Amino acid sequence: MSRGSRAADSEMERARFRKEMERLESDLLRDAGLAFGRKELLHQAFQHRSYLKDNKHALSYERLEFLGDRVLELCVSKWLFDQNPDSNEGALSKELAWRVDEANLARVERDLQIRRALRVSRDMGLEEISDKMVADVVEALIGAIYIDVGLDAAWRFIYAFVPLKGRPPADFHSTNQLLETCVGMGLPAPRFNEASEGPDNEAKWMVECVVGNERTIGLGRRKREAKKEACQAMLSLLSGNRD
Repeated sequence: MSRGSRAADSEMERARFRKEMERLESDLLRDAGLAFGRKELLHQAFQHRSYLKDNKHALSYERLEFLGDRVLELCVSKWLFDQNPDSNEGALSKELAWRVDEANLARVERDLQIRRALRVSRDMGLEEISDKMVADVVEALIGAIYIDVGLDAAWRFIYAFVPLKGRPPADFHSTNQLLETCVGMGLPAPRFNEASEGPDNEAKWMVECVVGNERTIGLGRRKREAKKEACQAMLSLLSGNRD
Protein backbone atom coordinates (compact mmCIF):
# COMPACT_ATOMS: atom_id res chain seq x y z
CA MET A 1 0.00 0.00 0.00
CA SER A 2 1.39 3.41 -0.97
CA ARG A 3 2.01 6.18 1.56
CA GLY A 4 -0.83 8.18 0.01
CA SER A 5 -3.26 5.28 0.33
CA ARG A 6 -2.29 4.73 3.97
CA ALA A 7 -2.80 8.42 4.72
CA ALA A 8 -6.23 8.36 3.05
CA ASP A 9 -7.22 5.25 5.02
CA SER A 10 -6.04 6.86 8.26
CA GLU A 11 -8.09 9.98 7.59
CA MET A 12 -11.17 7.88 6.81
CA GLU A 13 -10.69 6.00 10.08
CA ARG A 14 -10.35 9.24 12.06
CA ALA A 15 -13.53 10.59 10.46
CA ARG A 16 -15.38 7.34 11.22
CA PHE A 17 -14.24 7.37 14.84
CA ARG A 18 -15.19 11.04 15.33
CA LYS A 19 -18.67 10.29 14.03
CA GLU A 20 -19.06 7.29 16.34
CA MET A 21 -17.84 9.26 19.36
CA GLU A 22 -20.34 12.03 18.59
CA ARG A 23 -23.10 9.41 18.39
CA LEU A 24 -22.08 7.91 21.72
CA GLU A 25 -21.82 11.29 23.42
CA SER A 26 -25.33 12.06 22.25
CA ASP A 27 -26.63 8.71 23.57
CA LEU A 28 -24.90 9.14 26.92
CA LEU A 29 -26.26 12.65 27.37
CA ARG A 30 -29.80 11.69 26.36
CA ASP A 31 -30.12 8.46 28.35
CA ALA A 32 -27.87 9.04 31.37
CA GLY A 33 -27.32 12.80 31.53
CA LEU A 34 -23.57 12.33 30.99
CA ALA A 35 -21.22 14.80 29.33
CA PHE A 36 -17.49 14.15 29.07
CA GLY A 37 -15.09 16.94 29.89
CA ARG A 38 -12.00 14.88 29.08
CA LYS A 39 -12.95 13.39 25.73
CA GLU A 40 -9.59 11.63 25.47
CA LEU A 41 -10.78 9.25 28.19
CA LEU A 42 -13.90 8.42 26.21
CA HIS A 43 -11.75 7.76 23.13
CA GLN A 44 -9.30 5.59 25.09
CA ALA A 45 -12.17 3.43 26.34
CA PHE A 46 -12.79 2.34 22.74
CA GLN A 47 -9.20 1.55 21.73
CA HIS A 48 -8.38 -2.15 21.74
CA ARG A 49 -4.75 -3.17 22.21
CA SER A 50 -4.59 -4.45 18.62
CA TYR A 51 -5.12 -0.85 17.45
CA LEU A 52 -1.76 0.05 18.98
CA LYS A 53 0.09 -2.02 16.36
CA ASP A 54 -0.48 0.74 13.80
CA ASN A 55 -0.75 3.60 16.30
CA LYS A 56 2.26 3.43 18.60
CA HIS A 57 1.37 6.47 20.72
CA ALA A 58 -2.25 5.50 21.40
CA LEU A 59 -3.44 4.04 24.72
CA SER A 60 -5.58 0.92 25.01
CA TYR A 61 -8.61 0.59 27.26
CA GLU A 62 -7.05 -2.01 29.54
CA ARG A 63 -6.17 0.26 32.51
CA LEU A 64 -9.61 1.87 32.38
CA GLU A 65 -11.15 -1.61 32.21
CA PHE A 66 -9.32 -2.60 35.41
CA LEU A 67 -10.73 0.41 37.25
CA GLY A 68 -14.20 0.15 35.74
CA ASP A 69 -14.54 -3.47 36.83
CA ARG A 70 -14.10 -2.41 40.47
CA VAL A 71 -16.43 0.58 40.14
CA LEU A 72 -19.09 -1.63 38.53
CA GLU A 73 -18.98 -4.15 41.37
CA LEU A 74 -19.13 -1.40 43.99
CA CYS A 75 -22.11 0.35 42.39
CA VAL A 76 -24.12 -2.82 41.74
CA SER A 77 -23.28 -4.17 45.21
CA LYS A 78 -24.58 -0.97 46.82
CA TRP A 79 -27.76 -1.10 44.71
CA LEU A 80 -28.39 -4.74 45.69
CA PHE A 81 -27.66 -3.93 49.34
CA ASP A 82 -30.32 -1.19 49.28
CA GLN A 83 -32.83 -3.22 47.27
CA ASN A 84 -32.59 -6.35 49.43
CA PRO A 85 -32.44 -5.34 53.13
CA ASP A 86 -33.18 -8.88 54.33
CA SER A 87 -30.68 -10.76 52.12
CA ASN A 88 -27.49 -12.25 53.57
CA GLU A 89 -24.02 -12.12 52.03
CA GLY A 90 -24.43 -15.33 50.06
CA ALA A 91 -27.71 -14.29 48.49
CA LEU A 92 -26.34 -10.86 47.61
CA SER A 93 -23.23 -12.44 46.06
CA LYS A 94 -25.45 -14.65 43.92
CA GLU A 95 -27.43 -11.67 42.69
CA LEU A 96 -24.26 -9.69 42.00
CA ALA A 97 -22.49 -12.44 40.07
CA TRP A 98 -24.66 -12.59 36.96
CA ARG A 99 -25.19 -8.82 36.77
CA VAL A 100 -21.46 -8.11 36.42
CA ASP A 101 -20.78 -11.17 34.26
CA GLU A 102 -19.38 -10.80 30.74
CA ALA A 103 -22.58 -12.10 29.14
CA ASN A 104 -24.72 -9.50 30.88
CA LEU A 105 -22.35 -6.62 30.12
CA ALA A 106 -22.24 -7.65 26.45
CA ARG A 107 -25.98 -6.92 26.26
CA VAL A 108 -25.10 -3.20 26.42
CA GLU A 109 -24.23 -3.64 22.72
CA ARG A 110 -27.95 -3.53 21.96
CA ASP A 111 -28.22 0.13 22.99
CA LEU A 112 -24.74 1.55 22.41
CA GLN A 113 -23.54 -0.48 19.38
CA ILE A 114 -20.04 -0.74 20.80
CA ARG A 115 -18.72 -2.94 17.99
CA ARG A 116 -19.32 -0.14 15.49
CA ALA A 117 -17.29 2.33 17.54
CA LEU A 118 -14.39 0.14 18.67
CA ARG A 119 -10.93 0.87 17.28
CA VAL A 120 -9.10 -2.36 16.40
CA SER A 121 -6.27 -3.35 14.06
CA ARG A 122 -6.83 -3.03 10.32
CA ASP A 123 -6.90 -6.80 9.86
CA MET A 124 -9.66 -7.45 12.43
CA GLY A 125 -13.19 -7.60 11.06
CA LEU A 126 -16.37 -6.58 12.86
CA GLU A 127 -17.41 -10.22 13.19
CA GLU A 128 -14.20 -10.95 15.14
CA ILE A 129 -15.10 -8.55 17.95
CA SER A 130 -16.14 -10.92 20.73
CA ASP A 131 -18.65 -10.48 23.54
CA LYS A 132 -15.68 -10.33 25.89
CA MET A 133 -14.27 -7.33 24.03
CA VAL A 134 -17.66 -5.60 24.24
CA ALA A 135 -17.84 -6.31 27.99
CA ASP A 136 -14.30 -5.01 28.42
CA VAL A 137 -15.23 -1.74 26.69
CA VAL A 138 -18.26 -1.36 28.96
CA GLU A 139 -15.99 -1.67 32.01
CA ALA A 140 -13.45 0.73 30.46
CA LEU A 141 -16.21 3.23 29.78
CA ILE A 142 -17.34 2.99 33.41
CA GLY A 143 -13.74 3.62 34.49
CA ALA A 144 -13.47 6.65 32.19
CA ILE A 145 -16.75 8.10 33.49
CA TYR A 146 -15.61 7.57 37.08
CA ILE A 147 -12.34 9.45 36.50
CA ASP A 148 -13.90 12.28 34.50
CA VAL A 149 -17.29 12.83 36.12
CA GLY A 150 -17.38 10.82 39.36
CA LEU A 151 -19.03 7.86 41.06
CA ASP A 152 -22.62 9.14 40.80
CA ALA A 153 -22.20 9.56 37.05
CA ALA A 154 -20.76 6.05 36.74
CA TRP A 155 -23.83 4.73 38.54
CA ARG A 156 -26.15 6.66 36.20
CA PHE A 157 -24.46 4.98 33.24
CA ILE A 158 -24.73 1.53 34.82
CA TYR A 159 -28.39 2.01 35.73
CA ALA A 160 -29.24 3.33 32.25
CA PHE A 161 -27.45 0.70 30.17
CA VAL A 162 -26.48 -2.43 32.14
CA PRO A 163 -29.38 -4.89 32.57
CA LEU A 164 -29.89 -5.11 36.33
CA LYS A 165 -33.41 -6.49 36.59
CA GLY A 166 -34.90 -9.79 35.54
CA ARG A 167 -33.36 -13.22 36.03
CA PRO A 168 -29.97 -14.71 35.14
CA PRO A 169 -29.56 -16.55 31.82
CA ALA A 170 -29.99 -20.34 31.86
CA ASP A 171 -26.27 -20.97 31.30
CA PHE A 172 -25.48 -19.17 34.55
CA HIS A 173 -26.95 -22.08 36.50
CA SER A 174 -23.61 -23.55 37.63
CA THR A 175 -22.51 -20.35 39.33
CA ASN A 176 -25.89 -19.94 41.03
CA GLN A 177 -25.87 -23.54 42.18
CA LEU A 178 -22.38 -23.17 43.62
CA LEU A 179 -23.36 -20.00 45.49
CA GLU A 180 -26.41 -21.70 46.93
CA THR A 181 -24.31 -24.69 47.98
CA CYS A 182 -21.79 -22.44 49.71
CA VAL A 183 -24.56 -20.62 51.57
CA GLY A 184 -26.13 -23.94 52.62
CA MET A 185 -22.80 -25.28 53.92
CA GLY A 186 -21.90 -22.06 55.72
CA LEU A 187 -18.92 -21.46 53.44
CA PRO A 188 -17.70 -18.12 52.05
CA ALA A 189 -18.93 -17.08 48.62
CA PRO A 190 -16.74 -18.40 45.78
CA ARG A 191 -14.04 -16.16 44.31
CA PHE A 192 -12.78 -16.41 40.76
CA ASN A 193 -9.33 -15.70 39.35
CA GLU A 194 -9.19 -15.41 35.56
CA ALA A 195 -6.38 -15.50 33.03
CA SER A 196 -6.27 -15.75 29.24
CA GLU A 197 -3.69 -16.40 26.53
CA GLY A 198 -3.79 -15.26 22.91
CA PRO A 199 -5.68 -12.48 21.10
CA ASP A 200 -9.15 -11.65 22.41
CA ASN A 201 -10.95 -13.23 19.46
CA GLU A 202 -9.00 -16.50 19.92
CA ALA A 203 -8.28 -16.44 23.65
CA LYS A 204 -7.93 -19.58 25.75
CA TRP A 205 -9.23 -19.05 29.28
CA MET A 206 -8.28 -20.49 32.64
CA VAL A 207 -10.56 -19.73 35.59
CA GLU A 208 -9.67 -20.70 39.15
CA CYS A 209 -12.55 -21.08 41.61
CA VAL A 210 -11.69 -20.56 45.28
CA VAL A 211 -13.96 -21.48 48.20
CA GLY A 212 -12.19 -21.26 51.53
CA ASN A 213 -9.10 -23.47 51.20
CA GLU A 214 -10.44 -25.38 48.19
CA ARG A 215 -9.44 -24.59 44.60
CA THR A 216 -10.55 -25.92 41.24
CA ILE A 217 -9.58 -25.00 37.68
CA GLY A 218 -11.66 -24.68 34.51
CA LEU A 219 -10.34 -24.33 30.95
CA GLY A 220 -12.18 -23.19 27.82
CA ARG A 221 -12.19 -21.11 24.64
CA ARG A 222 -14.64 -18.75 26.31
CA LYS A 223 -14.43 -17.37 29.83
CA ARG A 224 -17.97 -18.51 30.58
CA GLU A 225 -17.11 -22.09 29.59
CA ALA A 226 -14.00 -22.11 31.78
CA LYS A 227 -15.92 -20.63 34.70
CA LYS A 228 -18.71 -23.18 34.33
CA GLU A 229 -16.17 -26.03 34.35
CA ALA A 230 -14.46 -24.62 37.47
CA CYS A 231 -17.85 -24.28 39.23
CA GLN A 232 -18.88 -27.82 38.38
CA ALA A 233 -15.54 -29.16 39.62
CA MET A 234 -15.97 -27.23 42.88
CA LEU A 235 -19.52 -28.57 43.30
CA SER A 236 -18.20 -32.11 42.92
CA LEU A 237 -15.41 -31.40 45.40
CA LEU A 238 -17.73 -29.90 48.00
CA SER A 239 -20.19 -32.74 47.53
CA GLY A 240 -17.39 -35.21 48.28
CA ASN A 241 -16.34 -33.26 51.36
CA ARG A 242 -19.94 -33.28 52.62
CA ASP A 243 -20.17 -37.04 52.22
